[in-house]
Amino acid sequence: MRPSTLDFEYISQSVPGPGGEPADFAPTLRGCLCPGNCSSQTLCSCLRFGDNYDSGLLIDFGKPVVECGANCACANGRCPNRVAQRGISLPLRVFESGREKGFGLRCLSPIVRGQFVCNYEGEAIGKEEAKRRLAALHADSPNFLFILREHTSAGEVIVTCIDPTRRGNLARFLNHSCAPNLTVVPLRYTIPLARLALFANRDIAPMEELHYSYGQSSGSTSDSKPCHCGSVNCTGVLPFDDCCI
Repeated sequence: MRPSTLDFEYISQSVPGPGGEPADFAPTLRGCLCPGNCSSQTLCSCLRFGDNYDSGLLIDFGKPVVECGANCACANGRCPNRVAQRGISLPLRVFESGREKGFGLRCLSPIVRGQFVCNYEGEAIGKEEAKRRLAALHADSPNFLFILREHTSAGEVIVTCIDPTRRGNLARFLNHSCAPNLTVVPLRYTIPLARLALFANRDIAPMEELHYSYGQSSGSTSDSKPCHCGSVNCTGVLPFDDCCI
């Protein structure tokens, strides 16, 4: 029997899964020594590449975010560089988005551009485990696996695999769109694991479905499922990533 999309354990933060690196969850990221509120003007080490937020709203969607964390000396309650780590604050709701798409996610209140919506949480698994799980998927089963690739200045590629199929949060109900209103930004604090933070890339009206782009296809479109996002620039197929196959 195929598992229901509602049959999962809710978790608020990602957890180690099979093949994952235990070191990714060790609190080893160096913290700042700022005595008060952090900013790039105060030479905060967490903001050496520039400020992340302006009044709590994301400034640059094109670069990873490093927030202050447990190893930082700054005041937790007042530091403006602690946003996504505080978790979901919006009234998000799961709803039935139609027969073709299944469940979806929306918000009861308006969302402004740059506002944090949620993290994509699940099991942090290894590439071999990701390959095994993809191979075991039933043809009609939803694929929740998120594969993030980060290219470093040293020419290395950091691959993070998050799977909320068994354990995850509300983000697992987000559908794909070829014209998404959310953008995924790699985010770190306290531990090396990259968290997948979702921010609004435009103003979003109440009850409008929330969605992000699953990325660009790296495999044959014959392996892809049809896309039902309904946007004017819809490609007709869901992106298919075969890096683990």
